Amino acid sequence: MPASSCQIQLMPFKKNQGVLLTRPRVLEKSYINTKENGSSTAFIIALTDQGLHAINLGDSGFMMVRDGCAVFRSPVQRHDFNFTYQLENGNAGDLPSSGQVFTVTVAPGDVIIAGTDGLFDNLYNSDITAVVVHAVRAGLGPQVTAQKIAALARQRAQDKNRQTPFSTAAQEAGFRYYGGKLDDITVVVSYIASDHNSWVVLHVIYLFLLSLTLLLLKYISHAIISDEPTSNAQFGVRIVF
Repeated sequence: MPASSCQIQLMPFKKNQGVLLTRPRVLEKSYINTKENGSSTAFIIALTDQGLHAINLGDSGFMMVRDGCAVFRSPVQRHDFNFTYQLENGNAGDLPSSGQVFTVTVAPGDVIIAGTDGLFDNLYNSDITAVVVHAVRAGLGPQVTAQKIAALARQRAQDKNRQTPFSTAAQEAGFRYYGGKLDDITVVVSYIASDHNSWVVLHVIYLFLLSLTLLLLKYISHAIISDEPTSNAQFGVRIVF
């Protein structure tokens, strides 16, 4: 399994810092107001002057690359192999309160990569980091970086001869499985930059990510599970901090 020489850091979230997440209760309200049938993982990311705040439920998530190293990766929530935490319209799913909440310190030059399980089931942290490092050195913007990451994830999903995070998990669970996993792939890449007018831009980017999260949640609630990837979406944004 590819491994990064960088240390992955997990920084627990302090409840009194969760202004953007706990007071609006965005995830909980979205869950209550969703009437469509279906189930979905969910995560919300918001950037403030205190850092990057996130709530994640299931096997979607995000990671952060700093100076060529993956320094943070949100953990996966699973009941069992291939049985992830999910919100569902009804009593069979998990609740928003089951989501894990984090705060992560950010700095200019950091790159945030958020994605669905179609990304993280098919690419190791080191795979994603390598794409980010190459893109930054080449002066590519976040949109192009997201496209490159999504394209590589789709390629690995269709490769039956390569070890992937999903096949590693399957083998650890006792299954004879090799190759990638065909699934929806959504990638959001954000660059953290430096600017004096940070409060205005932070508010704008919070609204952008909030709108994107609600859009994805509504879209996924209509999705039908299949063996073929139904989407390959990429989004890029430059966050001025």
